Amino acid sequence: MVQRGLRADERASGGEPARAQAGRRAAGPGADRATVRRLREAIAAGVPVAAEILNYAADGRAYWAELAIVPVRGAGGGLRFFVATQRDVTTRREMQRELALKAAVFEHMQEAVNVSLPDRTIVLTNPACDAMFGAPPGGLVGRSYELMSPHPSSWQQSLLREVEMQVRGEGRWTGELDNVRLDGTPLRTHATIAMIEHEDVVYGVAVRSDITRLRQLEREVLEAGERERRQLAAELHDGVGQDLAAIGYMLGPLEARAARGEPVAAQDLAKVREVVREALGKSRALARSVAAFSIAQQGLCGALRDLLGIAGERFGIATTLSCPEPLVARLPDDLAHQAYRIVQEAVTNAVKHGGCRSVAVAVAASEGVLAVTIDN
Repeated sequence: MVQRGLRADERASGGEPARAQAGRRAAGPGADRATVRRLREAIAAGVPVAAEILNYAADGRAYWAELAIVPVRGAGGGLRFFVATQRDVTTRREMQRELALKAAVFEHMQEAVNVSLPDRTIVLTNPACDAMFGAPPGGLVGRSYELMSPHPSSWQQSLLREVEMQVRGEGRWTGELDNVRLDGTPLRTHATIAMIEHEDVVYGVAVRSDITRLRQLEREVLEAGERERRQLAAELHDGVGQDLAAIGYMLGPLEARAARGEPVAAQDLAKVREVVREALGKSRALARSVAAFSIAQQGLCGALRDLLGIAGERFGIATTLSCPEPLVARLPDDLAHQAYRIVQEAVTNAVKHGGCRSVAVAVAASEGVLAVTIDN
């Protein structure tokens, strides 16, 4: 849109000079003050100026205008009038703002994202992807995403074909992948891979989360559970089992005497009762050491208290526990069991492999996060 020319000596809007009027027309309550000042300074100096500024229509509607103001001079060089042109660029500004927001989200995502061409060449990554694979910023661009796989070429090609076939057929593939960082460190990721078409080019988009530590912790919890079962079996066999065998051995002669009608000495029955008492005590201690039973009976704090008490008696070490009962009591059962297993494994390793004389366990829970600290 071209504004009408304003003569330098014209009086408008109640006798306002053209220079001031041109500057005023560029201003509005939401306009950037620095841009308004630059426009007014250029007008006052009689020089051309261009800017994008928030402007207002006659009905009060705000819009973004690409504004250009050009002075027109006469033959003698004197300023005659200004020619102002403006173009509504609101749609373009909104698109730019949306693109900037999308770019900011992409750059700050915790998940790793890489975009590749049909020939598997990576054309775009976000910082999380570069960090996940140990590459400098943009260091993966131009390389094949096959470098992310640690497997032999034949196996890798078979997997890639399977993934690509599912993406083409169903639109996406989701699953776990064995990956490798640039330094050769193995990496386990949960990935979602999809295809998008943009300007007649089909791109592959992979979004990954690093689950290496999660899978490692799961393996450690399973291994700890298996070790606990083996230890429980051994203690049942060597402890309670031996006591029960002794009870049977002691009752044999007493049963024979009773069968012959001979009196059974009270002191012999007392010995049997003592062995029964010991077996019962060992059985209860074993029950307390089993996570599921102990947590169900006492909660996580009580179970950890028993665990540390048993460890103190068994290994002759000093133990302390800090555990906020009200907070920990609201934990899901699976999380409480995992925490118990972790503490159990850590205490055992500290005693057997670290030779420690004391263990301190602190449990804290806030905003859905459980933190367990073990010092020895």
